[in-house]
Amino acid sequence: MFDLFRFVVDVRLLSRCGIFCGACFVYRAERDGGALLDEMAKRFGVPKEKIRCNGCSSPFEEQWGNCQKCNFKACQMRKSIKNCAQCEAATCPDYGYLTRFTAYRHEDIREGLRRIEVGKGEEWMLEQEKRWTCPHCNSPIMWYDSVCRECDWKVREKPISIDGYSEK
Repeated sequence: MFDLFRFVVDVRLLSRCGIFCGACFVYRAERDGGALLDEMAKRFGVPKEKIRCNGCSSPFEEQWGNCQKCNFKACQMRKSIKNCAQCEAATCPDYGYLTRFTAYRHEDIREGLRRIEVGKGEEWMLEQEKRWTCPHCNSPIMWYDSVCRECDWKVREKPISIDGYSEK
């Protein structure tokens, strides 16, 4: 049985675009260590100690390199807004691409962003923690996992990959 009370909401994971940072492979690798940390260090060609991130809303130096270079954060800073929900450019092509890309991994970032913007970000994060947890062993799963890395429970019918998305 899933115990929602075992989770502590880390507000550093409240993203600026609606992504749930807690299911990120870099975030998980840092916390889970072991083979996943080795796999990510090899994938990105960096030492294991460089595989770290505390979420989108953490201080700059605690973010993964890609997160530090996020176009959305730069745009938000230019416009003096907190997140993409506050932007008047509702049809932003970059956000449209991100929406389609994250839908590929079965994530609805528009809903996440809406919930964050109306002050229900912590509630949304608890729901996401449950969603990105193996129903069999309660271990965290990531955006691209097809099976749980702890118990091999099938968590997704159709496998997807980090490199598998392409716009047609």
